[in-house]
This record gives sequence, structure tokens and C-alpha cells, in this order.
Amino acid sequence: MIDTKVILSHTGQIAWLSPAILKTECKIDVRNFPFDTQNCPIQFGSWTYNGLKIDIQLYRPTGIDTEKYSANMEWHLVETPGIREVTIYNCCPEPYPTLTFTITIRRRAMFFLYNLIIPCFIIAMLSLCSFYLPPDSGERVGFVITVLLAMSVFMLMVTDNMPQSADVPLASKFFMAAMLQIALSLATTCIVIRYSKNKTPVKPVVHRLVNNWMAKLVLLKSWRTKNSPFPPVFTNGKPASIIANFDDKLDNAERKTVKILPISEQLKEMCKDMKKGNGVKSSELEKLISEVKVLSDKVREETEQEKNEDEWMFAALVLDRFFLITFSLTLLLTCVGVFMQIPPNSTVY
Repeated sequence: MIDTKVILSHTGQIAWLSPAILKTECKIDVRNFPFDTQNCPIQFGSWTYNGLKIDIQLYRPTGIDTEKYSANMEWHLVETPGIREVTIYNCCPEPYPTLTFTITIRRRAMFFLYNLIIPCFIIAMLSLCSFYLPPDSGERVGFVITVLLAMSVFMLMVTDNMPQSADVPLASKFFMAAMLQIALSLATTCIVIRYSKNKTPVKPVVHRLVNNWMAKLVLLKSWRTKNSPFPPVFTNGKPASIIANFDDKLDNAERKTVKILPISEQLKEMCKDMKKGNGVKSSELEKLISEVKVLSDKVREETEQEKNEDEWMFAALVLDRFFLITFSLTLLLTCVGVFMQIPPNSTVY
């Protein structure tokens, strides 16, 4: 009950000043959170008396008097326009005037920008650093997993500050896109590491697609197959040519075992004896040739494995560069796409 008295003048004019505190609710649209603007309409009218008995007029054309309004730190009061409407219902010929005030408030997004958006962007940027690490680095997978774990914990903290609604907020879309990118970077990191640790020959499809076409696409020089410094042991069925040329090949190649040196010295001595016309026992020659064949096959096998490792490593570097560019563009396009949905009149301060 309101106990204020009615003021009656000698002209018959009646003034009733009835102060009251009104509480109302407003449907919140969080699709653009934290850059959202809310419009809350408040309607005043009488259901008991029609307009012929109680006529409501708009006192201020600009709307609600905000002279005594206290500024809010979370919301910015934009405007409070008012409009007078007269409705005639089918049941009754009398008019029913109403006043509708629309309170327009805009969220101050600076707090959410510094505590939600920027940290999430930094965490997403850290995932790109994983492609800068060497493929054979043991901390690479651990680094991405740590970033993914940090993003998961951050998402749990962000959920508590977000309004719960059936609509997906704009910030949630950005966080989910960043989370998906970090998860994909972890998967691609595993693929790159698997490539770099391979010793089998590179398949022709991988060689053409990754080491040639994709390498040119990411501005890396194409991989060239290195020729083995060791020729076949038997050429045209003439083992004597091996004795004449094998020592020079050994001088230019990397020596993989210490046994090559004494065999090379023995071959040099035999070559000197053959030049002087001295005879060489066929059994000794065959024995040395068999040992040389075993050692050369071993060195050739190791050289071939190193060549395969180099080619796979180059493929891993190409994939690193490709994924780095791809995820950088994806993150950039995601940020541009999300921020383009922000209303142009959003308030950050």
C-alpha cells in the first residue's frame, strides 16, 4: 500500500506523487557476448480503467529521466526512449493508452577482452610454436599437450563467467575454434614426428606430393637424391676393377668401421705387387674381396638409410612449414570471422 496523499488544487486538478521501486525482467540475447547490446522494453498502462477514465501522457519526449542515474561498471546506458501507444481491443470500443520505455544497455567488454579473449588468443598462438621446434625434439609433443591442457583448464574457468543460454555466445565459438586448432596441431605434430623417424624408402607418392610439389608451395628447395659413394662390388663380373678403384672411393667416403683401414692397406699392397708383376694368390684375393664386399654392403646400407632419413626429415620439414602456414591462416581467418560478427557500435571501455 502507498500512503502518499493526493494533492487537490482549487482548480480541480489532482496530483498524486506515488514513489515506488519497480523490478522487471528482460530477455537477454547472448549471441554477441561479450560485445552484446540489450534492449529491455518496459510498458506502463492500466488494465482496470480505459483511456476515457485514465489518460497516460508522455511527460519527457526523450524518455526516462537519467539525471540521477548511477553509472554501472559492467553495462553502459545508451538511451531510454519512450513512446505512447493507444490500443483498441475487439471487445471494447474504449481506447487503452500505454507508455513503452526501451532501455538500451551495452556491455563493457574491456574486462572480458583482457581476461578471456586475449589469453585465449595467446594460448592458440603458442600452439603454432610447436611447428617451429625440430621434428626430432622430444619435448615437442609434451609442449602441445601442455598447451592443450592449459586451454582446457582455461575453458573451465571461462564457462563460469559466461551467461548460460540456449544460444551459443560469440566468445564460445572463438574458444571452440581455438581448442579445435590446438587439438589438430597435436595430431599433425604426431604425423610430422612419425615422418621424421622413418628409415624405409620414401614412397613415390610421398616424394612427388611432399618433397616436390608441397616443397615448392612452401618455398623450400626440392630434395635431391644423393648418390652413394660406393659402387657395386662386382661390375660386369670383373672383381679386378674393384681393387683398382675401391681405395679411391674409400678415401672420399666416410669410414663407418675401423676394419676398412687395414683392408684398404692390404689392397694397396696387392695393387703395388700387381704393378711390379709379382703374383698374388687367388685365395688371398678372393678372401679380401669377400671382406670388402661385406664391408661395402654394410656401408652402402647405412648410407642408404641415412639417405632415407634425410629424405623423410626433409618431408617432415616441409609438413612443418605447410602446417605452420595453414594453421596461422586458419587462426587469422577465425579471428577475422569472429570479430566481423561484432556489432559496429559495441562498447569496449
